Amino acid sequence: LWTLKQDGRPLERYVEEFSELSCLVNWPDAPLKACFLKCLDEDTIFCIEPACFFSLVESINLILFLNGSDFKIEEVQGKSYYPRPVPSETHVAWSVHQSPVSSTYPSSGSSHLVLPDLKPNPPMKRPLPHQSH
Repeated sequence: LWTLKQDGRPLERYVEEFSELSCLVNWPDAPLKACFLKCLDEDTIFCIEPACFFSLVESINLILFLNGSDFKIEEVQGKSYYPRPVPSETHVAWSVHQSPVSSTYPSSGSSHLVLPDLKPNPPMKRPLPHQSH
């Protein structure tokens, strides 16, 4: 994962490959997020937040949103051979036009990312403001 780079390709392709590879390691969110952020292109918009503020999925979806992408990912809790506490919410996803809100439960372990739909959502139509004469 540390050698994977966005390297000029579309952000969505980097997210797709990163999510596939991150399923193969049993790392907690903090090192996965550090790896993901380190390997972004310099011109990709991202924000720096404390390691425990957003989960990996929330951080990736926020970066996708900030870069104008309609792409989104979901979190799926993987089965573990070692019991550990897990959040009660097992799926996290947001509409691209909705600001992500951090979960009440900090991520407590590794998560596996799933790309549910590669087709972008249709853009939302906004009503035109009424003009008064």
